[in-house]
Amino acid sequence: MEPLTSLSIPLFGTVILAQRWLVTLIWLSGIVAGYILLKHTDFTEAVRAVTNQSDPLLNTEIMMANLQKQMVQAKDNEQMHNLLVSRYNHLIQVPFRRRLVAIMIIGLLLSFLAFIFRDHVSLNSLERFTPVLIMAMLSLTIGREVCKGLFYHCDMQLMRYSFYRKHAKQHFRLRFRSLLFLNLKLGACVATVLSVSILVLSEGRDTSTLLPVWCMTMALSVFFSVHHLLVYYVFQPYTTELETNNPLFTLVNSLISLGFVVVMLLGPTLWILTVVLIVLTVGYLLSAVPIVSKYAQTHFRVK
Repeated sequence: MEPLTSLSIPLFGTVILAQRWLVTLIWLSGIVAGYILLKHTDFTEAVRAVTNQSDPLLNTEIMMANLQKQMVQAKDNEQMHNLLVSRYNHLIQVPFRRRLVAIMIIGLLLSFLAFIFRDHVSLNSLERFTPVLIMAMLSLTIGREVCKGLFYHCDMQLMRYSFYRKHAKQHFRLRFRSLLFLNLKLGACVATVLSVSILVLSEGRDTSTLLPVWCMTMALSVFFSVHHLLVYYVFQPYTTELETNNPLFTLVNSLISLGFVVVMLLGPTLWILTVVLIVLTVGYLLSAVPIVSKYAQTHFRVK
């Protein structure tokens, strides 16, 4: 191969290897440097010192100290809440999207059935099945899955610290606001598909039932948003294996099923049931924050 230039310039390696004394010096320097690196340098301590000081994520104590400082400095803990929401947003969005798909499928099915049986079924005969909406909204709201996900991925580690439990009221409010916003969307979707079925059954002539249906659905969206978060903060029923072993938690949830049975037996009118649910929701909403303030600091912990 011809050289790139006409000048006769020896390669760098050739020049070095031609000097035996220089090669010997490089070899001796390498041996001494290797001996120092292996025998007189503690890399474990050096790495530990660097990571403990510069990377708080690798040091639990520093991470928790920084977290506590952020929570104290943040106004109403919104900074901490926004951080957790952005990091664990999928815990909320996945069940929310599943519920939307389920509501769309239910809506199409109800509209199809209403179109087929509109000459054989009246709205008055369907009013006695209105309490079924309570159980439907219990299943279609996303509070239970969100609380379980937050416990496993976030709260299970943080609630071991008193400063986090001390701020339970603040992040209860912030989480309730986010959860309520999504459940109201789901409630609006449920009310919409029910409205379409009602209009199909009445051929667009009877709209008197639309208002109580919307009011009841929105009230249930608020009620179950409060309920799931409240029992989570007050009873914290989950173990580290995500098992539920709190009898009070089971009892409170069973009361909702019992209330559904009682309502079915009593058979109240649509407006009476709507007013009762609105009153219960307002009372539940007003009592939630005082209850969390009183009990969450001692009960919101890992079992």
